Amino acid sequence: MSRVTYQELARQDLLDAWIHIAADDVSVADSYIERLKETCSLIADNPNMGVDRSDIDDGVRCFPADNYIIYYETSDAGINVLRFWHASRDSASMVL
Repeated sequence: MSRVTYQELARQDLLDAWIHIAADDVSVADSYIERLKETCSLIADNPNMGVDRSDIDDGVRCFPADNYIIYYETSDAGINVLRFWHASRDSASMVL
């Protein structure tokens, strides 16, 4: 299994998503975040399955996961997750 690392902004995105969902149901929030992390593990094992987004920055790729787009870059060990960006948000306003 390849390694997944999370940038600080990605960790904050996960926390924000968890807080939003947990307001209704903590167990649902826990399982939702776990599914996002499982998707990251899948991407790490198959890093080229995402779409090239070098228009955002060199080496950036993205992959959809439920209501989020996972932005990441590949590394020798796996992937480095940059952001979990809600699909309803404009990616032009995203900071990496």
